Amino acid sequence: MKVEFIYFGITALVIVYLFVKNRRLTTGLIDTKFQMSLMSKQLQEQVNAELSRRLASENIFSALFENSSEGILMLNENGRFMMCNKAGGTILGYNHSELIGRAMSEISPAIQPHLNRSSFEAIEEVFDDVLFDKQHRFEWCCLTKNKTEVMLEVVMFLLRRSGAKEIFMMCRDITELKRLQKEKEANQALLIQQTKLAELGSMIGVISHQWKQPINTISLLTQMLESDFEDGELDEKAIKEHIKSVNKQISFMVQTMDDFRDFYKPSKEKTSFSIIKVIASVVGLMEGQLLKDKIIVNLTGDETLLALGYSSEFKQVVLNILNNARDAFGSKSAKNRNISICVESVENTIELTIRDNAGGIPEAILYTVFDSFVSTKGDKGTGIGLSLAKTIVEKMNGKISVSNTVDGAEFKIILPLISK
Repeated sequence: MKVEFIYFGITALVIVYLFVKNRRLTTGLIDTKFQMSLMSKQLQEQVNAELSRRLASENIFSALFENSSEGILMLNENGRFMMCNKAGGTILGYNHSELIGRAMSEISPAIQPHLNRSSFEAIEEVFDDVLFDKQHRFEWCCLTKNKTEVMLEVVMFLLRRSGAKEIFMMCRDITELKRLQKEKEANQALLIQQTKLAELGSMIGVISHQWKQPINTISLLTQMLESDFEDGELDEKAIKEHIKSVNKQISFMVQTMDDFRDFYKPSKEKTSFSIIKVIASVVGLMEGQLLKDKIIVNLTGDETLLALGYSSEFKQVVLNILNNARDAFGSKSAKNRNISICVESVENTIELTIRDNAGGIPEAILYTVFDSFVSTKGDKGTGIGLSLAKTIVEKMNGKISVSNTVDGAEFKIILPLISK
């Protein structure tokens, strides 16, 4: 009886143990299934959120792409068009389907007119940089379907979509802007020439004054030649000395005429020129007037410093500043009339300083002297000279400024220094 009771107790404990263990196992499986279900739901929500975000992003891109007033085109990494919005087709003069699969060089002239190099080589160089994540902004000439040239301002950069490299291109038509720029430059060139012609009478007076001395010298040498002949002193040596003296005077007159001709000859294209040599030629032209007004010009600097631009136009800048100084001296009673001109190199630039001791510019107009129709000469001036000087200097990528010193005015012109 006692043994049966013990056996029953052990059996009961085993049953309870197995029941509890089975219940725990069942509960664990239920908990695991719940947790997995919860994780799956969260993952699905994240996937749906990411899909929604990407879809919204694509919708925004698509809206911007289609509705932009700028031309937007997508190119593959081989440089061929994949996508083109409506504005892009209108600007380039093609239908959408006609552009897809074509390369930039195929809708461009063989030579880029503003670069003077092959379109194929130029655009390949751009693509190489863009594919290395370098953004490019540049001007480009394209040909429409009817072979009309269109000038574009283009921005290109690398875009990665779906793991692939694509080139994003945005462009706008600047053909009319370029036409207006050329028209403006032509008008400026005409104004420069008209300003020179307006001074023609004065410059002829300068030439006439400068020629008086050599003509008088030649006349005197001729008389001496006749006198020496009559006195029997005319030998071979004397004749050679006379010829040398006459040729020297004639050379001076010829040089004066060459400077005069060069000054009035319009510059057709940009060239490199020595700043100090150009200034020297202008000072040479004005030498007669400067001596008459008892003005001493001291020119110093390095002849090897070269600038890029239109030398004839730059002469007009120098002439305007020197003429202003002459006029300022005319209204002052300064005894020692000096103009110092210095040309030097400062940090890869040419710095030209023209300083006088004529009393300076009235403070009321000092900061507006480069504006049109503002004159340092009052009613006697047109107010065009210094405005024109500023335009010419800026066209050479330079800067011009003016300030007053203790006893006069100082003009400073800074130009890019080009390689010798």
